[in-house]
Amino acid sequence: MNYSSFSSQQTAFEHSKKHILDLFYQYDDFMESIGRVVDLGCDTEAFNMLWFANATTRTEQALPLNIKCVGQSDIKKLIPKHKGISFQKGPPELLSSTKKKFDILFCHDTLQFIIDPYQALRNWWHIANQDAM
Repeated sequence: MNYSSFSSQQTAFEHSKKHILDLFYQYDDFMESIGRVVDLGCDTEAFNMLWFANATTRTEQALPLNIKCVGQSDIKKLIPKHKGISFQKGPPELLSSTKKKFDILFCHDTLQFIIDPYQALRNWWHIANQDAM
């Protein structure tokens, strides 16, 4: 999906960072509880996934949180390479099964472009851990 409400991928990331990610980062227990994140409709630069994959504790000696990330999108490939990020090609709304479930289903600047958002949400229910966000 190459649609966006923003002028660039960087601008979209700055919006998600300011309004979502920085808020998450204020909660240490929450951040430390995240094991796996899927970015539904990720962009080629994978800015949001890089943020999660590189997240650290807020302690004096910052330690990596080692959050595993999966990007799901119909783009051809991701530009960045990172050991904590993998990519699955395909429309994000069709993702309904995976071997491992996710703690966070991240869908910034995507849902409004999906033809049947109700079906997407029904599909995503099956990939979410209990108490997922």
